[in-house]
Amino acid sequence: AVVSTQSRSRYFDEEDEAAGGITIYFKSQPSYKLFNCMEKSRSFDQYTPIIEDSIFWSIEKRGHRMTVWCNGKQVLDFTTSSETCTDVSFTESWGRKAVKMSFDRSKKQQRRNLLFFR
Repeated sequence: AVVSTQSRSRYFDEEDEAAGGITIYFKSQPSYKLFNCMEKSRSFDQYTPIIEDSIFWSIEKRGHRMTVWCNGKQVLDFTTSSETCTDVSFTESWGRKAVKMSFDRSKKQQRRNLLFFR
């Protein structure tokens, strides 16, 4: 099955205003980039090798906080702030309550990845 080399999820409030988001890059060592927070991608907090046939990702956004799990192991616990973000617009977008999301991905990799959003 053809699946993505990257996956992007964006969150929105009731008025369809941006409420944060994340892109995960599926490489030998996966990395991430938070919308309206970082200019460059960063490695996950925990080493996350892509060596298994099935990788299960779980992503949770609550307020300014984003948590990510890979196969049940927490790999990211990030809170946006003036100390952690280089984009000053983070306060406006990440402070909104997310009630909707969009999801897109590129389709280049031949590995089966399942992404669950909560």
